[in-house]
Order: sequence, then structure tokens, then C-alpha cells
Amino acid sequence: MYHRWPKTVGSVVPFPDWWVVTALGLLAMFAWAVDGPARASVDDQGALLRLQHGGQSLELPLLEPHLITALADEPLRLYRFDPTLGLAIGSVVVVATEPGSPAYQGHFADLTDDGAVLGTFDGMRYHALRAPSADALPHWLDRLAALPGVRAAWPDLLKVELAGGASAFVQPQYDQAGYSLVEALAIEPLWQRGDGSGVRVAIIDSAVDPVVPGLSARPVTLRDPWPAIRAVPDASPGQGHGTRVASVIAAVDGERRVRGVAPGVELISIPLRSTWTSELIAALHLAVEAGADVVVCPWDDPLVLAPIADLLTHLSGAGRAGRGMLFVVAAGNRHYDSGGKNSLANLDSTFSVTALDHRGRVVGAFGRGVDLAAPSMLPVLPRRADGQPSFLGKTSAATPVVAGVAALLWSAWPDLHASELRSILKDSATPLDLSGEGARVTTTFGALAPAAAFDLAERREGPVR
Repeated sequence: MYHRWPKTVGSVVPFPDWWVVTALGLLAMFAWAVDGPARASVDDQGALLRLQHGGQSLELPLLEPHLITALADEPLRLYRFDPTLGLAIGSVVVVATEPGSPAYQGHFADLTDDGAVLGTFDGMRYHALRAPSADALPHWLDRLAALPGVRAAWPDLLKVELAGGASAFVQPQYDQAGYSLVEALAIEPLWQRGDGSGVRVAIIDSAVDPVVPGLSARPVTLRDPWPAIRAVPDASPGQGHGTRVASVIAAVDGERRVRGVAPGVELISIPLRSTWTSELIAALHLAVEAGADVVVCPWDDPLVLAPIADLLTHLSGAGRAGRGMLFVVAAGNRHYDSGGKNSLANLDSTFSVTALDHRGRVVGAFGRGVDLAAPSMLPVLPRRADGQPSFLGKTSAATPVVAGVAALLWSAWPDLHASELRSILKDSATPLDLSGEGARVTTTFGALAPAAAFDLAERREGPVR
């Protein structure tokens, strides 16, 4: 499955062949070639993080020698990637090992006893190990990669938003008083053909409160986070983002017009406390281990490097015993053309969703990286103390809407491959007219049309059995 991964030398990082990066203020746009692996390394003084390939080199300068953040209990070095984004590196390394090798069994005792197994995918095991210190990281990467059976070693990376970035948002128009998602999309009649039963939807976000009233008649499975190698904030369930995302999918409180798209699904909550490469790998492992069919990421990661991109490519095509997993991700709330960005939403392996207001206007990201648009600003659980529903807006709301409709389709046609499901959702979408947005707005996506998606699936796959 990982034939594109060459054996690493030193601190080689195999990036996806399509990897394109824009480093504003540093370098003009350039694309990685396809004639071999890219390399990532930190110099001995930690002053530069180098990304290089085929004679082209991107050097990211150190901003602060020791940046202490709430996301880690270790000194971090922060490197400027562009005017709005930095990459933080500490003393943790992510290592991929081959089946049957000594390293695969966790035999790193001669180097460290402070580590954790993040997960196993198609026989490849991923470990998080802590170097003796951040200063020792460059030499330690070389030593790890030279061990028998080690396929690759990466610095554990955290993306950090920098102050001063420009924002571009539009003011959406919403009818909060009387809007019902289930009625607006005419979803209820579809439940007779598929209500999500038999489909597992994993939410990678803040923890979902499994006992919030009105969420679903079915239990919510809360997957314990992996044994953290670094201190991170508490991710205990509460009235947060993950709970509201879950209610868009599976709320059953009809009295207050808070009804989810797919009330029959089984929900799996995977708390994500930060976006360290190591924690994202662990979250993906938990989704696979739990048997998730659909994975919801109601957020966008602005920079996706290996190994995350390769894992998503593998799981979207070969997960679920060869039927593929569907990764539904938020395109982002900024109203701009996101095409060409190396973000989670722009990967071919993810299904990217932007937001519509109640008048059908696009109020999130657009461009060739977006796959579908869906309604936002939805009444959700938990309710406020006054008994009224609260609301969830923009792509945080639109993403679980699409995930819920995907679950309906999969419950009706469980043998669909993930790629076939993606095609049905896109090909049945209602065309959008963005001509009023100006010449700079381009799109190849449409608006979610659940009934049309069911009709198209029936024409392609036959009646629901």
C-alpha cells in the first residue's frame, strides 16, 4: 500500500507527489517534483527547518528559540512558514516501522523509554518517541532512521497561527427563528429508505457529551485518547464544539425543531486536543479501530505533511476492508479561493465542504479544492438555560450535514465504495450561481441535494433492498 515510500536516509520525510507549497514572504510558489522523496531536517543549532527536494530548497527561519505554549510541556522552536502560519517543533519524533522488524516491536530501549505506539495501518506501525532534548533532534533523527526496519522518521510538527494574518469573511444572512434543516433539505422522507442505521460516524473534534439530552436514542462511544507523550489540555466531554457537531448529525429533539440528519447512526467521539502530527495519527488509528465508515473533521488543517496525507490516501481507498472510508472536512470559513493550498481540505482523499447561508450564498471557502456546499447556522444541542436551542454556523455546521447525508446513503446501499459515494454526492448537487460574487470566484462544486443523491444512487445501484 505504501509503495511510494522510499527507504529514508537520515531525517527524510516522504511528501505526497502532489505537494505544493506557498511560502509568502520567503519564496515564490513552487511544486515538489516527482523523482524522489523530499527531505525535512533541522540544523544543528535549530535556527533553520529545511524542506528540500530535487535541488529546490525551502528554509524556514526560527522565530523564537524557546516558545512555551499551553499545548506542550516542552520547549518548542517556532519556524515561520508564511505570514500567517508557523511550524512548531519540540523533542518528539514520529517513527514508522516495518512489520517483523525489531523496531516494530518497540525495541527503542537503547535510545529512549519515553514513547507511545500511535497506531498500526496496513502493517505499518507508528511510534512517538521523545529525544533527549530538542537540541539533540537532528542527530537523533539520523540515528532512528538508520535502525533496521525503520521506514521513516519525522519531527513531530504543530501548526501555529501567527498574529497579523488577513481575514476575509462575508456577513451571512440567516433565518434563525424558523429554520429547520430536516425540512429545508426534505430529508425526513428519505429515512424510509435509509436513516443511517448500521453506519458508524466518527467525530474528530472536542469530545462529545454522551449523555446530553436529545442527542440520540443510540449510545455515543467515547474513544479514550492515546497515552499522550506530552501534556495537553483536558478534552473531557462538555457543551462544546464536538457536541454541537454531533447534534447536527443525530439530534432527535423534534419539540424544539432540533433534528439531526441521520438519527440511526452510531456516533464515535474521538477527542482531538491539538493538531500535532502524532495526535492526528493516533486519532486516525482510533477511527479505524472503532470501525468508522465516515470520519468528520469540522475544521481545516492549513498545512498537511507526510505521514498524514499518505495515511488518508490509503484509508480513503483501502480502509473498511477495501471499501474505503469517507473523510468529510471543513473547507474553512474564510471567503477566499482555497485552491492550491496544501491544506487538509484540498487533499484528493478528503471530501471538502463549504457553507451556505439561508439564502443559498457561499459564505465559506471556494475554489477547486471544495467538493460540496451545505447549509449552515443550524439549531443544535445543547440548549441554553432558557430552553431555547443554540446554533452552530458556517463550515462547522455544513460539514456534519454532508456527513449525515453520506451515512443515509451508505445505510441504504452499504456496498458502495467510498469513491462511488463521493461521486453520487457531487454529481447530484444543485448548481450554484456565483456570478454575483465577482470574477475572482470560481467553483466546480454545487449545493447538497439529498433527494437527488438518493435518486441517482438508485439509478446507478438499483432499488434499496
